[in-house]
Amino acid sequence: MSERDPGAAAGGATGAAGGAAGAAGGASGAAGGAAGAAGGTEETGPRETSAKEAGVVAATDGAQSASPPAASDRERALKRLSSEAASGGLTLDEFTERAIAIERAASADELDAVLAKAREQVSQPVKDSPRWLFNVFGGTDQRGRWRLGRRLRIFAFLGGASLDLGAAQPAAPECAITVVALLGGVELTAPPGVTVQMSGVSLLGGKTDERAVGPSLPGSPLIHVRALAVLGGVKIAERQPSRSSA
Repeated sequence: MSERDPGAAAGGATGAAGGAAGAAGGASGAAGGAAGAAGGTEETGPRETSAKEAGVVAATDGAQSASPPAASDRERALKRLSSEAASGGLTLDEFTERAIAIERAASADELDAVLAKAREQVSQPVKDSPRWLFNVFGGTDQRGRWRLGRRLRIFAFLGGASLDLGAAQPAAPECAITVVALLGGVELTAPPGVTVQMSGVSLLGGKTDERAVGPSLPGSPLIHVRALAVLGGVKIAERQPSRSSA
């Protein structure tokens, strides 16, 4: 009996060591599970951060759209508007209203809205443009949408003519109107901001530009008026643009 006791004791020790190893393995498994749980918890963190960052980006975009448009954006918008007016797609009234709206736009969204409305209202130019207007013992009253060609000549003898330039679709960036008034009178009305230059000679008559003094709108078409008044008169008057096209 005394010789077997050491082997039994060794077997018991071996079993105890195996039990300890099993317990260690269980502890390692529990640690691995805890680490996995921690990893799963960390995965939700980046998604929450991304959502917050998206909110910040959206808020930044909103702030940028509400900020005043850059000067270069306004300049490009005015150039586009001027091109549409010079090609006959807009009347001088419509050009004036849109140009003022571009200058007053407080945000990029408002600027885009003005350009979109201008594109919607671009129309085909009127095909026929008068080259001569004769008024002898009579008169001409040019109203409504009409085509202003590169050259227009008006002759008034013992008669008169009245032309609404606000409703005119210019055929080119620069148009010339030659007026001869003999014992007659010619009146041209133009919206504010449109560039109209008057030159010429008056003998026992008069030529006047009664519009308010002020700067021209950027990109405005240029209208040259060359007048000869003999015992007659040539006048340029100003009026507010028609709101029918606003």
